[in-house]
Amino acid sequence: MKARLVVVLGLTLAVLTGCAAQRGISRLSGTAAPEAPEMQKVARPIRDAVAAVLARLRGGAAPADLRAVSTELVHVNDAGEIQVYVILVAFRPEYVAQLVTTGLRVELTLPDYRLVQGWVPANLVDRISGFDFVTEVKPPGYPVPRNG
Repeated sequence: MKARLVVVLGLTLAVLTGCAAQRGISRLSGTAAPEAPEMQKVARPIRDAVAAVLARLRGGAAPADLRAVSTELVHVNDAGEIQVYVILVAFRPEYVAQLVTTGLRVELTLPDYRLVQGWVPANLVDRISGFDFVTEVKPPGYPVPRNG
């Protein structure tokens, strides 16, 4: 019985390894493979908003449908742009210029905080986060009203 179990487990492992190789997965483990480095820089609420906007655009959404993706943490406009803070390794005008060239519509810069606030099309968030000079892309800290 043990020998049969070993054979079954061995075959299962071979099948899983073959499937993993076919899909380009480099390792089998109980945890998911790490994300691309640029996506690790993007805060979860921004990633969720990007996914929602892109899904709605693929479905032929109207502009109001894109704004409906907004939450208390993430604001999305009718054009499918997401309001973000881009945190830089160091504040340099050429970095800001490169962000603008890539598609970030800058609203505010705070050099002392290495921060650029602006609106970025959902499909360009990963490109912006991929720059070496960007350390993080996150939602702005919107004020939260107190109840009571």
